[in-house]
Amino acid sequence: MIFIAGQLRAAINRLFPTRKHRIVLLGLVMVAAAIAVSELVVAKIFIEIVLQEQQFSRAQLIIITIAFFIFFGITRAGHYLQKIYRLDVFEKTLKIANKESFKGLRKGSKYKKEHWTWSLAIELTNILSLGMRLVVVSFLFVFFSPVFVVINLIVTLIIFEKLSRIYRKQLIVQRKFIVASEKKEPVTNARKVKTRVRSGEVATLYSNLGMMALLAVLLYLGYRGEIEPANAIVLFLGLRLQNGSLSAISVALMRFARAQANIE
Repeated sequence: MIFIAGQLRAAINRLFPTRKHRIVLLGLVMVAAAIAVSELVVAKIFIEIVLQEQQFSRAQLIIITIAFFIFFGITRAGHYLQKIYRLDVFEKTLKIANKESFKGLRKGSKYKKEHWTWSLAIELTNILSLGMRLVVVSFLFVFFSPVFVVINLIVTLIIFEKLSRIYRKQLIVQRKFIVASEKKEPVTNARKVKTRVRSGEVATLYSNLGMMALLAVLLYLGYRGEIEPANAIVLFLGLRLQNGSLSAISVALMRFARAQANIE
């Protein structure tokens, strides 16, 4: 986990060399975190509407439903704008980052480096955004079950430790592919893709196993009455969101390793 953090920090220093652009990057990550919070809030509101539908008058139900869809639309629009705006940020910051590192390179080599720099920037923001989403979702669990938060933290740390080992191996493999290419040794695209995809799927498997363990804990706590039904449903949805984020981080890290190896 520490190794991954070091790799991400090095990439931030390389791609976002100025304080101004790092602040913009932080803003993009925080927007992603806010979207994660809003998604759980939307889920909570929807569940409360369904469970307490009979307690609302017709006028109240219409107002609440309209407000729900407006809020839901805002979260989706925010997610879309965050994805699009980051491309404009990359275009400005990468020009500065590449100005010195591309000096002396042939035209073809320069184009190749620029391509991998864009890939690295995209995967970096993906990983940071997903990581911040994990932090926020885990923090929100505190309001539903402190005991579950502790267990969730332990399981998540174990998953990240496994993920760190897989990432380290993938980075070594990607470097070997580059050396083989420089020596004109044939390495098929099928092998390159299969190696990366397989590593990502193995990491995803660990995430899924962790979610199964957490679901078992959630069912147990719900059975003992330590979690209210509505909160248990929100926790379940939160776990789905967390598991999706971990799976996406696993895949993004393998692409990050490929891009990192190609610009070293």
